Amino acid sequence: MENIMEITVIIITSLLIIMGIVAIDYSIRTWIDKVNGSVVLKRWLIWLRVVIPIVAIVMIDLNYSDATDIWGRLTGYSVEISIACYFIVHVHDKLFVYATDCMALVVMLFNISVYFPAVPNYQDFGRLLLSLFGVLLTIFINHLIYSYDVFKIRSRVRFFVIICLYSMSWWSILSLNQTFSGYDLLAQMVASIVNISIILSLDLVFRKQLESLTHEIDADFLTQIGNRKAFEFAFQQLFNKYEKRQHDWYLVMLDIDDFKQINDQFGHIVGDTALRRLSKEVNLQLYDLQLDASFFRIGGEEFAILLTHIDESHLPQIIEQLKTTVGRIDITTNGEQSVKISISIGVAKYQHHDNSAAVLYERADSYLYAAKKDGKNSVNYEGNKLIK
Repeated sequence: MENIMEITVIIITSLLIIMGIVAIDYSIRTWIDKVNGSVVLKRWLIWLRVVIPIVAIVMIDLNYSDATDIWGRLTGYSVEISIACYFIVHVHDKLFVYATDCMALVVMLFNISVYFPAVPNYQDFGRLLLSLFGVLLTIFINHLIYSYDVFKIRSRVRFFVIICLYSMSWWSILSLNQTFSGYDLLAQMVASIVNISIILSLDLVFRKQLESLTHEIDADFLTQIGNRKAFEFAFQQLFNKYEKRQHDWYLVMLDIDDFKQINDQFGHIVGDTALRRLSKEVNLQLYDLQLDASFFRIGGEEFAILLTHIDESHLPQIIEQLKTTVGRIDITTNGEQSVKISISIGVAKYQHHDNSAAVLYERADSYLYAAKKDGKNSVNYEGNKLIK
């Protein structure tokens, strides 16, 4: 009975620690987003986001290392692994990635010094190879998550596979510790997967709540997609995030052709209907294509899409599908007339010589203007006609 109570207390404590870490991190994220004027303050807050998980992991290790029960110590490791995974997914800072890499290596070396026998047998060498494999796998997954933001891709299978591999990699490192059995190792590997799932699910809940609170402020009143304010914020955040990283991402600007003529000929009700239909259909198309994309109305008949994690070779097909989707829109007026719409598109790819978000925006805007000048219903990609 005492063991059950102790295990229950350990599990509850672990969940409270996980919830607290997520809450603290979200508070810091909110402060970072609100700090616009002070570069120094923003830098300190970003450093704080990197330092907090490291401090939390050390404190948990010190706290659980005193546990008399082996399950308590192993649960401490499980919580530390889940915290490391959470911050690898969300911090996106090289310092934390390298710190986690070093942590994996240090844990292996510590276990070798403490638990590896002076006269090893084949089983001991097997544990050593497993631990080394765990270090290499941990480093690989850390850099995979950092480089490709794998959790932003809508794939639950990939999500679960990465979680399982991350848990397995750390417990492979810890397998050198001969004070616990293979059963303990397997049980805690499963516990780590559960803890990681909980901490990332909590993050999702927090994010959804935050999105619902800001939706009314950031949504365009007519189309219910992101408005100009939401676009400027998301655009700047994206630029800051990838400014020093090797990632391809795109600003796609599109404009309804001859929109003034539609308003003048058929009335503003038809014009508003065109804006709403375009917003709805393009949004659905982006979702169906499983793209990491954000869609905004930035003024009048002008829209913008932020596209990340897109292979450049797939871009023409994506743009063509968006044009086809818009081309299928058919609006019927009160006089039973059919109104079709088309769009012109300008696409700018982020380049390392883009020293500000404004430079990238101006390029995309100039390409949109060139597409309209080129006869409308066309696409200009980086100064070249892509589709007509």
